[in-house]
Amino acid sequence: MPKRKEPNERDPVLQAIGKQIRMHREGTGFSQERFALKAGMDRTYYAAIELGYRNVSAKNLIKIASNLKVEVGDLFPKMAELEPLLADVLEDALDSSG
Repeated sequence: MPKRKEPNERDPVLQAIGKQIRMHREGTGFSQERFALKAGMDRTYYAAIELGYRNVSAKNLIKIASNLKVEVGDLFPKMAELEPLLADVLEDALDSSG
């Protein structure tokens, strides 16, 4: 059975995505607050995305990418960085299926 995360526990995959988003935002010179306002999001929600506490929806990824003037794919880390983070998730999924 997959391990449940505590509500305040950060997911490593979401942290990696948040890190990419933060890197692009910082490159624009926007503060979190100013960027969240520009993207039409609450600042605390946006900050939680960057920190890996919130699972960002596809719609919000599109809003973020559009306001950063990057492709949505640019907000994701390279697979080489994600694969080790996904290993536990994939192992748990295989264990629970058979």
